[in-house]
Amino acid sequence: MNTEPVAITVTPTPQKNKPEEYNGATGNFTINATLDKKELAKNEEGDLIITIGGKGNFTQLAAPVIQWPAGVEGFNPIVRDSLSHDHSPLSGKRVFYYRFVSAKTGNYRLPGVNFSFFKLDSNKYKTIATQPMTINIGNAEKSKPGINKEEKRRLVSNSSGTRKIAWIAGILVIILISVFYWVKNQEFGKATQPVPENTRTFMPVGKILQPAITFSEADDITFYTVLRKCIWNFFAEHFGLTGSSVNKNSVLKIMNQKGIGHKDQERILEILNRCEVGMFTNADDTADKKQLIKETKELLEHIALG
Repeated sequence: MNTEPVAITVTPTPQKNKPEEYNGATGNFTINATLDKKELAKNEEGDLIITIGGKGNFTQLAAPVIQWPAGVEGFNPIVRDSLSHDHSPLSGKRVFYYRFVSAKTGNYRLPGVNFSFFKLDSNKYKTIATQPMTINIGNAEKSKPGINKEEKRRLVSNSSGTRKIAWIAGILVIILISVFYWVKNQEFGKATQPVPENTRTFMPVGKILQPAITFSEADDITFYTVLRKCIWNFFAEHFGLTGSSVNKNSVLKIMNQKGIGHKDQERILEILNRCEVGMFTNADDTADKKQLIKETKELLEHIALG
């Protein structure tokens, strides 16, 4: 059985009156900006939070460009979605968390952030913007609270316990991943003849990510270690990266060769960076791990399709 072909006509957005900062957003959106703190000490990290809500092509929204004032250093944002997938177009919100820091005392003015999109109901472009905000950087350095002897003994004890847990978790991860690859070999068999690339059967992305799903309720260090390992296993499986070639530069190079879009490249780097933050700093403790796994699965499946 087969279905009849379905023709889809995609028309370009008009060039007339197209804003310079327009980056493909289509729908109807709102934008809001807040600061987690308006007063910071020198070298204390703060967060600028940009929230884009409404209906439209959220999965293609790029991070707004922030014009950081001189003396303030900004970093790439962490992106978190809260979307309803029950209807088309998607509705909900995408939140961008921009971490920033300043080593110089003073009042800094953050200009408004512009965001342009194309409204389908009116067939016109619309540009919205946030209000300017002011950040005060005080004279005091970021304080480092002292630790008394009792607290030091508790931290040492906790650190020792954490190391033991990390070692145990690491061993379990290795065993679990080995079992999955053994199952893979049992199911798919070892090829005795070279298999043409276009006929090779790859392990499904869902199976590659199964260890991360298993450890989604574990502590942050274990979960992000496992998820990062699963992502590298995906690139080993689908792109043949092994040994010293398993690194971000090699991944970007081979994705360029395969024609993978820049947005997908940026997104996989963001997820890998989130894993590293979670592994070493525990700074992402409010993350929805199951949602992150879902986003990673969708992204890897899209990359696998090329």
